[in-house]
Formats: sequence, structure tokens, C-alpha cells
Amino acid sequence: MSARAASRRFMPRRCSRCVPRCLLPSSTESPVIALVVAACLSLPANATVIDGFRAPSCPRCAGNRGIEYAFASPTVSAGAPGQVVFAGAVGGRNYVVLRHANDPRVRITYGRLATIAVQRGDEVQVGATLGQASGVLYLGVRVGRIYVDPQSSGSSATPRFRTTLGARRGSAGHLGGACESRETR
Repeated sequence: MSARAASRRFMPRRCSRCVPRCLLPSSTESPVIALVVAACLSLPANATVIDGFRAPSCPRCAGNRGIEYAFASPTVSAGAPGQVVFAGAVGGRNYVVLRHANDPRVRITYGRLATIAVQRGDEVQVGATLGQASGVLYLGVRVGRIYVDPQSSGSSATPRFRTTLGARRGSAGHLGGACESRETR
């Protein structure tokens, strides 16, 4: 892989087998990238984006490291298998952070929850209830130390896993297809 390709923070792509948007983040922490990881996110169909992703100009600068949705569904479900690494309040708002089961570098944050139904250390599967929504749902995706836009789309990679918010398999037309994996060396 060229140095130019390795220096990219992420390269987005739309899946060919599923309608949701996909991300291909690539690590810049090492000059050699042994594995390319992609996250295919099924975004809530019944939700409106009220505050989009705004990448900060520096690690501690202002920005929105995820997306906030006006979320009508009362239940927030895990969209990927993983382990709960944080479940609690930050600044008076409830958050659940999952470390993805297939790649521990990937963290998915569900925030602004009214209630939390899981504890730190819990192993969850797709569809497990994480909590109840408060009317607004925050979704953030981080790979290593890099925050990526959950709504990015483009044309460069096949997804490795899919995250769904509040929707059960089959409740939205595009959730039935499986995303494939691809490893790159």
C-alpha cells in the first residue's frame, strides 16, 4: 500500500449488497496497514438528522464527533455484537459505548439515552436492548483514536460489519442482506 493511501484517515464506500452507508477507516498509527476494517451502518429510517458530523480540527477542538437524530423509537438496540466498555452518565447525559467483537479498535457510542439497560462488561448481540431513547439519539463511531462520520458514503471498500439503531432485522427493507468481509494486506 502506498504512503499516500496509508495517510488517509478513512475512505468511504457504499455497499453493493446492502443499502446502508459504509465507512472504511484505515489506521494512520502505523506505517504498515495489515488489516482494513469497514463499518456498514444501517441508519434509522424513522429519524431525522438534527446535528450532523463535524470533524474537529484538533483532538480537543470543538466539533460534533457523531450524529444526533430526532429518534421516535423508544428502544435503542445494539447494531453490532460486542462488549459494553462504558455505560453511564457524562455531563448529565447517558451513554453506552460498545467495543466491537470482531475488531477491538472499533467503538460505537450510543448517547443521550433516557435509561440504560446494560452494564460495563456485558456481552451483547445484534438486537440487544441498550436502553431507552430520550427523543434525541447520538451515534458516534471511532476507530482507534479517529472519529469517523457514520453517514459517509463513497466507493472504495466492502463492509465488515453492520450497525443498526432501534430497528429489528427485517423491519426495514435493507436490513436483510448480509455484508461481506475483506482483509487487505
